[in-house]
Amino acid sequence: MSVKLSVSLTAEDLALIDADVAEGRARSRSEAIHLYVAAVQAERAESIVEAQFIEAQREWRESGQADEWESVAGDGL
Repeated sequence: MSVKLSVSLTAEDLALIDADVAEGRARSRSEAIHLYVAAVQAERAESIVEAQFIEAQREWRESGQADEWESVAGDGL
């Protein structure tokens, strides 16, 4: 579903959008903005996954399993 809206942009922001259209990275200003929104969503998702990974590592170390792993990791199994 598409929704029309009016936004205010700086001249610099509009120039970036227009450059993406002129250089073929987007077919229209609307598509360029859609691509920017998708990129922000992907960046947020990546940040969430990274934070979850860091938390899982912390929990793993605190559980003592990291020490158990280290005690057998050197034997090649």
